[in-house]
Amino acid sequence: MFGYSYESLPSRPKVRWPGDASVAVVVSVLMESWDEEPARVYAGGPQLLPMPVPPGGQDFPNRTWRDYGLRVGIWRIMDVLSTAEVPVSAAINGRVLLERRELVEEVTRRGWEFTAHGSVENISMFDFVGDLEAERAYIEQSLAEHRDGTGVPSKGWLAPALALLPTTLPILRDCGLAWVGGFLNDDTPFPLHIDGDVLVGMPYNTELNDYTAFTRRGWSGEEYVESFVRHVNTLASEAQESGVGRMVVLPVHPHVMGQPFRVPILAQLLGRLQERQDIWWATFDAVAASCAHVLEARTVESVQ
Repeated sequence: MFGYSYESLPSRPKVRWPGDASVAVVVSVLMESWDEEPARVYAGGPQLLPMPVPPGGQDFPNRTWRDYGLRVGIWRIMDVLSTAEVPVSAAINGRVLLERRELVEEVTRRGWEFTAHGSVENISMFDFVGDLEAERAYIEQSLAEHRDGTGVPSKGWLAPALALLPTTLPILRDCGLAWVGGFLNDDTPFPLHIDGDVLVGMPYNTELNDYTAFTRRGWSGEEYVESFVRHVNTLASEAQESGVGRMVVLPVHPHVMGQPFRVPILAQLLGRLQERQDIWWATFDAVAASCAHVLEARTVESVQ
């Protein structure tokens, strides 16, 4: 249905990372915008009000909490990531590219990679169930906003709210993308089979997503850092034993991690991970380019 077949852990394609690294770590900063529609349910987290917003009302707390991310939090996060000197994939809504030019120029100056992430965060593929043409038009609009806002076409797509439909992948293939992110089914990239073509399926992370950890589970900073470090340690041990590289995404939401009391947690986590010598700090595009030929060859083998 979603373009991938079952592959057990022991039968992984022999993906290897540059320098024989054990784990590829992708820092994914989510730069998102929401429409100001009355009483709209915002994708991606708990509602801050204890009751539903009445018809015609504006969810002011949710709106302003999220807006904190690109007004304030992102600037703190930028400083932490620059100090750590790690590459960054900025998953960015098209609306942000068009309307927050100061922010886009700063991201460009810092050399971050831009990844298409829809047009606005509170419109997902779920809004287009049963309407293929509207879905295609929205994806094409989002990719056009990305191209106009960055000057280059996006090579991949990270699904807003991790929402994909069976019809989404062929549209993304037709738009010339190389990879699709948001999959929660693996620890290594895998082939997506789309009518004889192959896209790279990119693993994502909700178990250790800052949003999940802090706003849904109520973890402390120590729980978050120690859990992430254990996660990477386990992946590295498996990779060393099997010879197959693993991957983990470090999602960073500016309105969550960019809070004054949380941003030091990000710095602490990066410092702990940088103690390892077998991590490849990568971007989504770099990961896709590194393993695409292996996944394509694996697909040919499985067909023969």
